[in-house]
Amino acid sequence: MPIAYKATEEKVVISTATTTLQNQLIDKDISMLKEVIPFNLNIVNLKGSQHYIDIDKFYQSLSIPQSKKATQIQMTLLVWLMETSTGDMEELNLLSMQDTIFAQIEHHGIRGLNKKSAFYSVDFLKRQEILRRHANIIITNHAYLLSHVDKLGGNDTVLIVDEAQHLNDNLLKENRKTIDFDQIKIISDSLLVKMESQLSFSFRDLVEINFITKAQYTELIRPIQTIDYEIMNLREIFMTYLNSNMNKASDVYVEVPIKPLNLRGMIKANLFIFKKIEKALRNLKRLQNKFSQKYSIAIVTGRLGLDEIQLINDYQKLLNLLLSEMKSWSYLDLNRLEDELETEFIWLTYPYKQENGHLRLNFIMLDGENFLNDRVYKKFSTVLLVGANLAMKETRDYMFRQLDLNSQVKIKKYDNIFDYSKQTRAYILKDIPDITSISKKEYIEYLSHDLEKILLNNNRQTLILFNSLEIIESVYPKLVKKIGSKREILAQGITGSVEKIKKRFMLGEGKILLGAGAFWEGIDLPENNLEMVIVTRLPFQSPDTVLNKARYRKLEKKGINSFYNLALPEAILRLQQGWGRLIRTPKDKGIFVLLDSRITNKNYGEKFISSFPDGVNLKSLKIDDLLKEITSFFDE
Repeated sequence: MPIAYKATEEKVVISTATTTLQNQLIDKDISMLKEVIPFNLNIVNLKGSQHYIDIDKFYQSLSIPQSKKATQIQMTLLVWLMETSTGDMEELNLLSMQDTIFAQIEHHGIRGLNKKSAFYSVDFLKRQEILRRHANIIITNHAYLLSHVDKLGGNDTVLIVDEAQHLNDNLLKENRKTIDFDQIKIISDSLLVKMESQLSFSFRDLVEINFITKAQYTELIRPIQTIDYEIMNLREIFMTYLNSNMNKASDVYVEVPIKPLNLRGMIKANLFIFKKIEKALRNLKRLQNKFSQKYSIAIVTGRLGLDEIQLINDYQKLLNLLLSEMKSWSYLDLNRLEDELETEFIWLTYPYKQENGHLRLNFIMLDGENFLNDRVYKKFSTVLLVGANLAMKETRDYMFRQLDLNSQVKIKKYDNIFDYSKQTRAYILKDIPDITSISKKEYIEYLSHDLEKILLNNNRQTLILFNSLEIIESVYPKLVKKIGSKREILAQGITGSVEKIKKRFMLGEGKILLGAGAFWEGIDLPENNLEMVIVTRLPFQSPDTVLNKARYRKLEKKGINSFYNLALPEAILRLQQGWGRLIRTPKDKGIFVLLDSRITNKNYGEKFISSFPDGVNLKSLKIDDLLKEITSFFDE
């Protein structure tokens, strides 16, 4: 309510962590708000262009032979287009959007539109832009906020960051870029085969029917040939650097850091190659726009047959893939590398034991310190950060550093709405070995055995959180063998995609979900949708990756203990995210189990324990006593 009244005086931008939460704000909170306020507000929901349908591309897709499934999707889209006012394809609520039809019709931004198209004036993204300019309240997500801050900000605009604890994560994710030398080669090879084929319809046939001239054909193919050839020369240069600087003991997955100064030296020494690729990329973008406009006109006039249409659509799909793969090429700009000397980490990765492994050059910002304040907060008149655990004493210094806040910032804390003493029980399994003192094989055996006993003891909807997909792959077959006939077990990376198994989990009773990564956060399963959360080990990040070594080294250089000021707070927040999956409403009831004895036998364990909210008492029990308590709790 206060936000609504504030929006009558100043524009309000509300940003949340994900598009899913963004949709929840619009569908639930904003809908309720509109029912109670005595005045009208213009509210717009903004997302990245890829979420929207490009009507012109959809129209073109109707002229192309499609699979039976794609044709059914097109029919669904035709009906939906009669109803939608936003063009946001998430409104379709499809289980998956992996069909190739979506790659054909997704929006690539207003700049990529054909101004001569009959649909240009009614384009959904153009409509959204008009609505944005006249909106009182803008709902968006952190990724969109960070990449469009200049457009969203203003001296008369208030910024409210919901789920602010994720803002820095989104910042680092948005600023993580990769150049995959092998993928660029694969796509450019595929493009050349498609254009020059002697066995099927090719661009020579487009010349024969006078759709393009021979000179235009040469102009189109030359930049792709340049990229295809020169990218392998660069790959050889970077591979030589990797082989010369790698740890000889690391023969599986190799990571080698490159100092920005060294990278600048490599670029200067091979400037001719970099300039050739850069010029080819510029020409490719320019020619793509001209070719797309020519194609759109030909579709409308019915000049092309099915073979020509199929060829051009295959070509455009591959070309978009190539341009997307090379989006990060600008990160090799010499001036940019000089500006980012102190804030950016660069490294090479190569999986030596993987057949046809890819060599990748990676870039990432190490943290949000000295960035968010200058480049985000100062763009708005007022900034309000909202989120769980922002000022939790165990992680406060870490969180303030990550969010680029000073110690003078005003803090307001609100009481918890849950009665944890009645709604939940939390346990630590007592009779387990110290994870760090046993082999991986022994760990898998003990973990599978204890999980089996817990899961056979009850039929509660259970989420089991892991730190890696590798451990899930080892534990899953053992659990299936023992209890797969009694309960359905869903496993990330094995039984389906994250979204698919989330939806399957929510549709049943007594299911078991083995998850990592995304399942620690952002999954909302109220009431009987989730009754037990089991955390297999304390969620510390691996200290051995070159990225984490660089992050820890940066703090150590400042005289700051990297374990207590980075590794530990991150693990505490991650554990709280996992715990937070269990109780989502005042009606929820559930059990939390931690299978890691380090929380009781390591000095830092007390910080994990004290991070749990009031009313939560972590009880240490042996497995048999734990099983009795679980049964007793749910029988109450």
